[in-house]
Amino acid sequence: ITLSVMGQQATVRSFQKRPHFLLVKTEMGGMTLSQQLFDGKKFAIASPMGSQEFTEGPPFEQGRMQSVLFPELNFASMGVSMKLMGAESLDGVNVYRVEVTDPSGNKTNEYYNMETGLKIRSVSEGGIATYSDYKEVNGIKFPHKIVQEAGPQVIEMKVVETKVNSGLKEDIFRIQ
Repeated sequence: ITLSVMGQQATVRSFQKRPHFLLVKTEMGGMTLSQQLFDGKKFAIASPMGSQEFTEGPPFEQGRMQSVLFPELNFASMGVSMKLMGAESLDGVNVYRVEVTDPSGNKTNEYYNMETGLKIRSVSEGGIATYSDYKEVNGIKFPHKIVQEAGPQVIEMKVVETKVNSGLKEDIFRIQ
């Protein structure tokens, strides 16, 4: 993913492997700004300001939730509940609005295009994410444009490359 932050170009590289591995690196100007790593037992966050490891609590649960490929398919086993709130129109598109509640009680409203079934928006206390430019990769549609809004800050992200079943080795997810 490429994005622009305060006039600087940044790159976010995200790697996931079943059942629960996640690595997300944010880089700008040749430097790693942050790294998140989940190995199923620990969630580690590193930045130039230092690093932290979590084995429980909200940050750990956040890492656990992010590490799951296609989380919507696994909501029941993750303790996430969903409630259909109805049908409405969003920017001229007919959508279903689904209220998603995570195990901590945090609520998010997810909007799915009635015609395609694809998620087009997610609204939470933290802001709004809009998903578009879906492209098929190995039979699976992925959004290739994501716009994050948090208050007055708007970040547009463009997915440069998506690979599926690329043979990632588990050792890249090892927390040192």
